[in-house]
Amino acid sequence: TCPLTSTWWRGALYGGFCLVCHGFGAISGGVLPDIRKSAHLQTADAWRKVVVDGELASLGMPGHGKYLDPAMAELIRGYVARQAALGYPGR
Repeated sequence: TCPLTSTWWRGALYGGFCLVCHGFGAISGGVLPDIRKSAHLQTADAWRKVVVDGELASLGMPGHGKYLDPAMAELIRGYVARQAALGYPGR
């Protein structure tokens, strides 16, 4: 079995909700901000406000509260934080 906190599950959630806009491995293609560098990544509360509650909806980042609960958003935050810790290739 695959525990819900596994890297695979975190990546699957990211892939389902974030990949299309924010890129593979959370590496932005340059059109949207690189979320690996986002200040919202620093705390679960700040991340939830954006990802679940839609705090940045007016800037084009929709809230996914209809589909994600705070615990799921936290798993995605863990995935993005891990990608950020791996570094920034080519920079």
